[in-house]
Amino acid sequence: MTLMRSRRLFVLLASLLAVAPAFVVAAPASAQSTGVCSLVTRGEAGKLLRAKVVKTEKDESPANGAQQCTYKTKKTGIKDRDVKLALQVTVQPITDDLRSELQNIPYEDDSRVDGLGDDAYVTKFDPVIAVSGDIALAAKLHNYQGASSRFRSVSEGAVRAALPRLGQVDVAPPS
Repeated sequence: MTLMRSRRLFVLLASLLAVAPAFVVAAPASAQSTGVCSLVTRGEAGKLLRAKVVKTEKDESPANGAQQCTYKTKKTGIKDRDVKLALQVTVQPITDDLRSELQNIPYEDDSRVDGLGDDAYVTKFDPVIAVSGDIALAAKLHNYQGASSRFRSVSEGAVRAALPRLGQVDVAPPS
């Protein structure tokens, strides 16, 4: 992968996964979560994280149509740092530009994931991104120190749990 393509993909993925100032609605999800927080249950997230989920936060962005749920724990994820282990799940309408960028990821670098949605990808930063119809679904483990296989297994597990439930979320194109 060329350096320029790597940079574009990083910027693209960062915009898909990052909680940016464009997210104007930030409210804790209730115990009976709806929308994006219904894609992965607290119990499923806790099992993937190997820690109890104590809080979920839902964010939405009218600018790009993205919805995000962050599952937070009290478990310290990085030794000697006071950061808590978390899992972030994001859904977003897929644009032609995003689809094109994802399809430009080379097959030979093990970046494709079989059996998830229409297409699925993993990057060296370990988010797993699946495309299902016109929706991109991404999951990423935050604040974890350890084997990269653990990063990927948590993210992939969240995507596998969320994909069958995508119909529960109304993902609208950007306004």
